[in-house]
Amino acid sequence: MNRRQLLQVLVSSAPYFLAGRTKIARAGMRQRLACAARSDQLTRYGAQLRRLPGIEIEDWLDPTFPERAEAAVPVLQEALAGYQGRILLSGPFIDLNPGSAERLVRKATRQRFQECYRFARAIGAREIIFLSSYLPLINLPFYDRGWLDQSVAFWSAYLEELDPQVIVSLCNTFEYHPDLMLKVVEAVNRPQFRLGFDLGHFLVYGREPLSDWLRKTAARTSSVYVHSNDGHVDTHDEPSRGVLTREQMQRVVAAVGPDANVILKMNNKDSLERSVAWIEAS
Repeated sequence: MNRRQLLQVLVSSAPYFLAGRTKIARAGMRQRLACAARSDQLTRYGAQLRRLPGIEIEDWLDPTFPERAEAAVPVLQEALAGYQGRILLSGPFIDLNPGSAERLVRKATRQRFQECYRFARAIGAREIIFLSSYLPLINLPFYDRGWLDQSVAFWSAYLEELDPQVIVSLCNTFEYHPDLMLKVVEAVNRPQFRLGFDLGHFLVYGREPLSDWLRKTAARTSSVYVHSNDGHVDTHDEPSRGVLTREQMQRVVAAVGPDANVILKMNNKDSLERSVAWIEAS
């Protein structure tokens, strides 16, 4: 290893040392710990966020954000300047659906996803995590077949236009089980197209044991969202509250690969330090 390579390794490891997060390594957690935040929260929580190995920008979850996205780019570029960790991005999802049978819905979805990708490139994001928008309540075989076929066609075409170094992850929204999402990723069959796992959504909507879900998906999982709730409503509480258990957290960390991102996704960013400590102790 030459001096330049050594310097790159030291710089990329800086967030761990600056944060004093050696307990994560001692506890056996191999994954990158990150936290999601809106661009307008980076000033208030910036010092805490920059100590983590990853930051996810979640503005695109707001369906009104695209009208402000262009103005937000230089703000984020300045706020993230010099940050050595991994930058990730939540994709848009409200009223959008890559698997929709309605051509105009797919057209609108494609437009927003393309805009999101350009935004990701502008801020240096290395992964975009899109919620699947699959609707299991419809519960009709023809809907599932159509959603699967349209999703495969949509993602295959979308990924053709992307830099293959940018990871795109398809994440559970309302899924009872991950089978259809897994079929989409397998059919598209691109190294950059992975799965996301939203642990909070699983707690509300999942209808199979966590061990079965992970057995099916862990090998293809790039990022995990961590938040809790009461098991009935997706409230995005901090992980130490609600029905999420340390045992479940341990199962997830043990199952997914060492390159996966573990992203805190609670609404209350004031709980960031408590949430990091909870994961460290899990």
